[in-house]
Amino acid sequence: MKRMAKKHRRDLRALLDVLRAYTHGTKVPASPFSHEATGRMVSGLPWHDPILGYGLAEKRTDGVTTGELSLRFYVRHKIPRGRLKSGWRIPRQLQIGTRPGESFRLTTDVIEMKTIPSMQRTVSAGDSISHRQDGEGTLGLVVTDGAGQRYLLTCSHVAAPPWAASGDAEDSPADGQTGGGLQAGTLFGWSRLDAAGENRLDAALVKPIADTSLQLTNSPLRLGASPAWSDVTPEQFNAVQNRSVSCYSQSGEKPGTIDSLANDIPFLYGPNSYRFFDVGGYNVNCEDGDSGAAVVDAETRQVYGLHFAGQEAQQKGYFILGTFIRDAFKVSIAPD
Repeated sequence: MKRMAKKHRRDLRALLDVLRAYTHGTKVPASPFSHEATGRMVSGLPWHDPILGYGLAEKRTDGVTTGELSLRFYVRHKIPRGRLKSGWRIPRQLQIGTRPGESFRLTTDVIEMKTIPSMQRTVSAGDSISHRQDGEGTLGLVVTDGAGQRYLLTCSHVAAPPWAASGDAEDSPADGQTGGGLQAGTLFGWSRLDAAGENRLDAALVKPIADTSLQLTNSPLRLGASPAWSDVTPEQFNAVQNRSVSCYSQSGEKPGTIDSLANDIPFLYGPNSYRFFDVGGYNVNCEDGDSGAAVVDAETRQVYGLHFAGQEAQQKGYFILGTFIRDAFKVSIAPD
């Protein structure tokens, strides 16, 4: 398209200010340029419905661009001009500017917009997540049950503090402040930690909010077309000794190596100590906020489980085996 002269751009800006006033139902602004004629041409149009808005774009004819700048009108339905009452007919051209020798004509275009665009939001594996009122960790995976319902998977000590209840709000991303995050879902199911007994699970499912603009993805984990849990069991240490893995936490991808399985040791959470058994151990540069992160084999891209605890000074992390999560919640890893 040809470059517009500066004086015409100034007149065009004034026109856009007038159109915005009609679109938003506000007072038409005073202008140093005379737009009375143009105003009369557009003031009677059915703003808001069926006309949804406007924009500047290259004109299209039969789907082909013409190289001509146009004022585009977005409507719910395109109707032949002959079926519209005269006051509702969008002018084919608008005269812009009224100073002698300095005005120009702007062609209009009409585009049908049958659905209102949605503001899209993506929640990904590796994002931060938290209970609305407490804590912060990492969203490990998007998983799915046998009926195709998708859930967000993280640690129960992240999403379900001791006083939590089903249906509690869960935020992602978490903003580090009580009650100030952007809700991604509600607490659905979780393993309860037992300070007096034995624990093998630390996992929770969050049911996403019913919002068509919310996109869920495991793509940062690069799991391939058929994502899968690793079938490793606690007694199969020889099969995974020194395997290279990655922990996908909210602070990024962290490389590590598996160094133990079938660990039966106590872990601190708040003021209490909880004994866990059959957990995996690996060497990794972990930190606060990593709990819930997926631990993925660097070569096979299978998921060993969820990081749930660590010793920062020793660069040692621990993970809940994915086979236990899969069997307890009857979920598989959702494909993208």
